[in-house]
Amino acid sequence: MALGGPDNIQESLLDLLTYIGQNEDYKATWEEAVRPNGLVLPSLDGVATRAIQSMCNINKSQMRQLRGCLKSELGSTVFASEFKITQVLGLEHVEPQTGCYKYGKENIDWSYIPVKEVLELWLKSRDEGANGFQGDHLDVVVTIDHGKGHSRVTCNFITRRRSSSLRC
Repeated sequence: MALGGPDNIQESLLDLLTYIGQNEDYKATWEEAVRPNGLVLPSLDGVATRAIQSMCNINKSQMRQLRGCLKSELGSTVFASEFKITQVLGLEHVEPQTGCYKYGKENIDWSYIPVKEVLELWLKSRDEGANGFQGDHLDVVVTIDHGKGHSRVTCNFITRRRSSSLRC
């Protein structure tokens, strides 16, 4: 019979586990019991995982490594798998190419994504909508930014549709 009586077993069990988990005297015992069973942690869905991954600029390889570390340390990956992200969001993406070159005595890391592949994927994503591709013009904006220790080139695609009612 639980401490609170037969009608309060769940509540009494919750109180006991909360007490054990918060009491410093039982911390080592609690961790020993929880580790093999996996710590109960929130598990993020594909949308939240992708948002965090994007906001923190974490690539696929780094995300895989982070999941592995979390799994071995906490017994849970916390983040959704690559498959779940792709399945939930229907994401397709172009994997960045990376490398390193030597400039004098300094090694300089580089990363790029082929613009041709990005444009193909972008056009494909626009063509799959309910109304299909609606533009008759495509503007490509290339921006180059260089500063201390880095250079960056960005490319934006903008579709336009010229109205047939406007004549110049």
